[in-house]
Amino acid sequence: MTIERRPSNFSTTPPIDFVTFSLIIDDIVFPDGQTALETLGGGGPQTAFGMRLWADRVGLV
Repeated sequence: MTIERRPSNFSTTPPIDFVTFSLIIDDIVFPDGQTALETLGGGGPQTAFGMRLWADRVGLV
């Protein structure tokens, strides 16, 4: 799958330089009793993935 990024001059809006978010480690228990422990959750990873569509470099601190 190829994703084409928009050119950096696509908009006159200034670029986003900094975004804050949180990471949460989830312990999920399903109705049938199965578990998924220590699963990466929260909005942080999704925020970073989405920001990568618009920025050339994305980092986590």
